[in-house]
Amino acid sequence: MRLAEGRARPAPTDRPRRGLTFLVGLAGALLCALALPATGARLAELGGRAAAERLAAGGPLTEEGYRRLLAANDRARSWLAEPRLLKDLGVTLHAIATREVETAAGPAALLAEAREALVEGLEEAPADPIAWLQLAQLDYALLNLAGAAAALRASHAVGAVAPEIAVVRTGLALGLWGWLAEPVRERASAELVASFLTDPGTLTRIARATGTVGVVRARLEGNPPALAALERELAALARAGAGSGGAG
Repeated sequence: MRLAEGRARPAPTDRPRRGLTFLVGLAGALLCALALPATGARLAELGGRAAAERLAAGGPLTEEGYRRLLAANDRARSWLAEPRLLKDLGVTLHAIATREVETAAGPAALLAEAREALVEGLEEAPADPIAWLQLAQLDYALLNLAGAAAALRASHAVGAVAPEIAVVRTGLALGLWGWLAEPVRERASAELVASFLTDPGTLTRIARATGTVGVVRARLEGNPPALAALERELAALARAGAGSGGAG
C-alpha cells in the first residue's frame, strides 16, 4: 500500500486550457477565412490600379487599359460582393464613355451600363451622397433630367459632402434648376452659399451657361464676399468675351 502511495502520479491533464487553446485557434482560422475574400478583392483591384489612377487624373486611356480596369473589377467582385465595387464600376464606365477610348461598346452603351452598376450598388448601400451625385450626373448625360433631379434630391437627403464635391453638386443643381422641387432648391441654395467661394470661377461659368445668374445672385445677397466674387467673375467673363469678339 505504501509502495503505491510512493509511486509518482501522472500530472493531471489541464482540459479547460486545452479546450481554450482549441477555441482560440478555431477563432483565428475563422477570422482568416472571413478576411480572405476582402484580401482577394483588394489584390484583384491592383491589376487595374495604374489605369484607374490615369483615368482619375484625366490622362489618356488605351483599349488595353480599359480592358484591365474592367477585368480587375470583375475579379474583385468575384471575390467580394461589395457595393463599393459596383459603384466604382459605374464611375469608371462613365469616365470611359466621356473619353476618346476605342472600345467595343459605344458611349451610349457604356453610360447605360454605368448607370445599371451604380443603381445596383446604391440599392445595396444607399447611404452614399457621392454615389447619388454620380448617378445624377449620369442621368444628366443621358438627358434623363427627371431622373437626374431625383438622384440629386437623394444625394442632398443622404447628407453633406466635402467642399470640392459640393461645388460639383451645386453646379449640377444649377443645370437642373427648372426640374428641382422647392425643398431641393432650398438645400441647393444653402450649399451654393456655403461653397461658392471654394470655386467662384466654375460656378459663375455654370450659372452663365445655364441662365441661372439671377438665381445665384439672389441666393448670395446675404453673403457680401461671395456676391462680390460673383460680380468679379462675371465682369472677367464679359471682358474675355469682348476681347475674343474684337480679335475675331
